[in-house]
Amino acid sequence: MSDKHMGIGFLCCNHAGGFIGARSISCHAGSAEECEGLALLEAMKWAISKDLKDVIFEGDS
Repeated sequence: MSDKHMGIGFLCCNHAGGFIGARSISCHAGSAEECEGLALLEAMKWAISKDLKDVIFEGDS
């Protein structure tokens, strides 16, 4: 399976829907599912770097 160039992105909002931050990244992935996994991983690493607690992650696929 060949890797495809894809883009991932995420945004973070507080409990009231207020914007906290966002990020977009270029990546190479073999499938849309792999790309979704990479997006989750990057969002988790970002949340940890911001010392966020009680985080809920949602995907769009």
